[in-house]
Amino acid sequence: MCAQKIRGCRKTGFTLVEMLVVIVIIGILAGLLTGAIIMARTSARVGVVRSEIGQLELAVQMYKDKYGEYPPDFAFTDSGSPAELRIPARQRVIQHIRKRWPRVVIPPGDPDTQWNGLLQGLQTLYPNLQFNDDTFTPASALIFWLGGLPEDAASSQWIPQGFHSDPTNPFKPGLPREKPLFDFRRERLVSSPLAYRPDVGNIPTGPIVYFRSYRLPQTGRFEYGYPVGQVLEVVRYPRTGPHPEFGLAVPYLEPWPEMPDPTSTDDQAFAALVLKRSWRNQESFQIIAPGLDGHFGIGLDVPEGAGTPSLFRISRLGARFSQEDYDNIANFCVRTLEDEIE
Repeated sequence: MCAQKIRGCRKTGFTLVEMLVVIVIIGILAGLLTGAIIMARTSARVGVVRSEIGQLELAVQMYKDKYGEYPPDFAFTDSGSPAELRIPARQRVIQHIRKRWPRVVIPPGDPDTQWNGLLQGLQTLYPNLQFNDDTFTPASALIFWLGGLPEDAASSQWIPQGFHSDPTNPFKPGLPREKPLFDFRRERLVSSPLAYRPDVGNIPTGPIVYFRSYRLPQTGRFEYGYPVGQVLEVVRYPRTGPHPEFGLAVPYLEPWPEMPDPTSTDDQAFAALVLKRSWRNQESFQIIAPGLDGHFGIGLDVPEGAGTPSLFRISRLGARFSQEDYDNIANFCVRTLEDEIE
C-alpha cells in the first residue's frame, strides 16, 4: 500500500534538461536587454552632442542677424599656409573685425602685418595666454566670436566672458563686457591649443570644429576653401600633419548629378575650380563633432599613417569615408552621418 502511494506521487522538481532550457532563455533575455541598454545609452550620448551642435548653430545664426555676416573660421590664417591662401584668409578676418567694430583702429599695412599686430596686441593684454598659429583655427573660431575673451588679464585659462563694451578696444580685459552668445562649459574648454570638446564623457576626443563657406569671385559659387591656380584647396582641421591624433576634419559634400566617380581615390578629380560641387549647407556653415570614437576620420579607408587623407568626402553616400567618419555628428544631419546614408 505504501509502495503504491509512492509510485503514484507527482514529481515536483525540474529535470536537468528543463533547468538548462531556463538558463539559456535567461541568458538570451539578458543579452537582449544588455544590448538594448547599450543602444539606448549610445543614442542618448549622440543626442546630447547633436543638441549642443544645434545650440551652437542657433548662436551662429544670431551672430549673423546681429552683425550682418557669419563669423570667419580662421582657416588658412596660420603662417605655415602658402601666401595665396594665408593673405586672403587673414584679410577676411581683418575686414570682419572692421565690420563688427567700426571704431577699432587697425594700423595700416598688408594683411600679414595687421594679423601679426593683432596677435602681439592680444599677447600684451593677456600675457598668460598663448597667441600664435595654434590659437585661431576652425576649432577655436566659435569660442572666440561667440564667447569672447577672459575678463581677467592675468587669466591662464581661456574663459570666454564676452568682449569689452568699449567700441574702440573690445579686446581689452576688465568691465563692462558684452554678454557672450553661447555659454561654453569650462570643464570642456582646452586652452592650448584653444578648442572645445564635445560632451562624450572622459574619453580622448577631437574638438567641435566650424567651417564657413565663401563666395569665390573667380566662379561666383560658394565653396569651403580657396582657389590655388585652377583647383580648390579645401579648409580642414588641423592644418598641418597628415594624420594627427584625432584625424582630419573637413567639410562634407553631398551627391550631385555631374560629380566624378565617388569610388575614385584621386582628390584632383574633385578639386577642379570649374567643377560645380554640391556642399552641405552650401551658402552658410558646417559645425562638425567627432563621433563617440573621438576621431574625425582620415578618408579613403587607408590605415593610420598610410596614404593621403581625402579632402572630399561625400555624405549621404558614405563615399570616400574612413571608418571613423560614419559616427561623426554635424549640424546638417539629424544624428550621425551613418544614419542618413541612403
